[in-house]
Amino acid sequence: MTSTRQLVGVAMLAAALIGASCSSDSKSSSTTSAEAAEPNTSAPEPDATGGSQTTGTDSTVAPETTSSAAADGFSVAAGLRQIPSAVRDSDEGSGSDIQITMSDLDAATELADSERPPDGTTDVDALTEWLLSINGPGRKEKASLVGALLPQAAQPERFAQAAEFADELGWSISDVHTFVEYDVPPNVFTVMSGTFAADSLTKAIGEPTDEIWKLGGDDFSVDVSGVSAARPLGEALRLALRDDSLAVARSTPPIEAWLANDGDAAAGTLAEDEGLAAVAAALDESDVYSALLSQADFAAVPPNESPEVAAATPGLGPFSTLGVGQTVVDGTPYAVFVYYFDDETDAAAAVDRLTALLDDGASNRTREPWKESFAIDDITATGHVLKATLRLTDFPPGAVWNIVYARDNLVSGSK
Repeated sequence: MTSTRQLVGVAMLAAALIGASCSSDSKSSSTTSAEAAEPNTSAPEPDATGGSQTTGTDSTVAPETTSSAAADGFSVAAGLRQIPSAVRDSDEGSGSDIQITMSDLDAATELADSERPPDGTTDVDALTEWLLSINGPGRKEKASLVGALLPQAAQPERFAQAAEFADELGWSISDVHTFVEYDVPPNVFTVMSGTFAADSLTKAIGEPTDEIWKLGGDDFSVDVSGVSAARPLGEALRLALRDDSLAVARSTPPIEAWLANDGDAAAGTLAEDEGLAAVAAALDESDVYSALLSQADFAAVPPNESPEVAAATPGLGPFSTLGVGQTVVDGTPYAVFVYYFDDETDAAAAVDRLTALLDDGASNRTREPWKESFAIDDITATGHVLKATLRLTDFPPGAVWNIVYARDNLVSGSK
């Protein structure tokens, strides 16, 4: 997994958001990026009736959510259909880890009771206000309800250079409404829906070749002399448009495969993967506005974790695919953890393991008891899928992703 890169990115974005906000708005939050990753005492309190509920293989009806993700066409399953199998096939070795992120930024904005800036804006104050509301630690007067992931292709930690970014590429983060991103560096592939125009890309980059705009040298090349706000490593970029969607990659074959696909068929995309598809379906049932999907050796000892700590964590069993999403129900944030097991018996057995960890265990990273951060709404095993819906009681939404990036014990597997 790309945990180190992602953790650094989260910290950089939080620092950038807070720094820009402090310089332009005296009401900005003074929370540091380190504090944002720890429990937040200003988060919503649990309701009086919220108790633990776990089930075995019986399915339960999920609570009605207030997210607008389904209404505007965003779904995790649809996101998988945007990623060509060619992206995965080009990774070295058949056992490569996979990490996919996606968000409906419009739904996140609505849930945060915020307002997104006009499409195409490069105004730093407007971007600061918006990004703080959907991704940052929240304002002093209001804890954040949402923690939407953002597309790395838009260089969100450098949003203060949005004007320079737009000059080079013909679009910026303010144009993005939804996105899905396959993030296994250097093989990063992103598809965004929003307000993108061929004329703007051509004006910034030049004429496309076979419908593909190209920046930089050969596929996957890096040129330090070409470092910019849009290409902080001087990396090569390939871009293409299909209707209102823009694809960005660091090599040509995935872009060609994406152009050849209509975006609706599962054939030739990651939607054909049984584990990813099952996890996506479970997350869509909860109407999540942001999600992270991963395939990795979850039974391996996490980086920077001592053997003693690893040995004390039994793990949840041999799951092969993980999905984590976030939603908001009646003004309260929820995290949804979904695990795919090759064996249905293992999925059913993991119900008690996960319940015990949440009720009696503690984070390997912070040593804080999980029951002080989450309240169990439901834990259910249905077939190959184990799904846990957890109410955030004393935990900021933005910190949920760090559980995955740091491979904390809520996402630890076992043989």
